[in-house]
Amino acid sequence: MSERKGKRIVRRRTESKEPTIYGHTINQAFDYFITLKKTEGVRERTMSDYFILFRYFTDWLKDNYPEISLIADIDTTILREYAVYLSKEIQY
Repeated sequence: MSERKGKRIVRRRTESKEPTIYGHTINQAFDYFITLKKTEGVRERTMSDYFILFRYFTDWLKDNYPEISLIADIDTTILREYAVYLSKEIQY
């Protein structure tokens, strides 16, 4: 048997300190996202673009899925439909 030297290995799980946002509204989740990006030091132009793109998404969501208000209600099908909308219908 080899004797281990050095620090003891701790094998416990630690819980994430990140708050869960799935029970939040879409606007609350976006506010959380913006706060994170501010702490990362994202440029003002990028921040402005986030707001514009968020407005595009929420306008599309209101037109196509008016019943959705929580971030947890957005699934991959909805995101794929939005991606198709962006690629085919919106003109920049």
